[in-house]
Amino acid sequence: MCQEEKEKKKSDQLERKKESQRLADEELASIKSSAAAGAAAAGRKLTRAEIDAHLMTAAAAEGGAGGSSGIGGSSGIDAVTVDELPIEENVNRLTVDGLEARSVDEAIKLLR
Repeated sequence: MCQEEKEKKKSDQLERKKESQRLADEELASIKSSAAAGAAAAGRKLTRAEIDAHLMTAAAAEGGAGGSSGIGGSSGIDAVTVDELPIEENVNRLTVDGLEARSVDEAIKLLR
């Protein structure tokens, strides 16, 4: 009876091993298919020049189809303005009695 139990145990172990291998293969296949789909959807990275070129061609196509309705005139390039924020004081500096510290060590020396 001992021999039969050993054989049964081996066969059960072999079945579990085959099942785990099958599940691992299925998971790997699903990962590969999702990675391929994600890579196709994501495409490649674009440079700023490529994005600008694409925007200019889109603006030119839009301007040519609908007349010169662009903000910047008939040149096809729109002027962009950016509101600048006022420059704030650097809060990382410590000033005590006219002396200035820019690092932790310098600040500790000033406070002593």
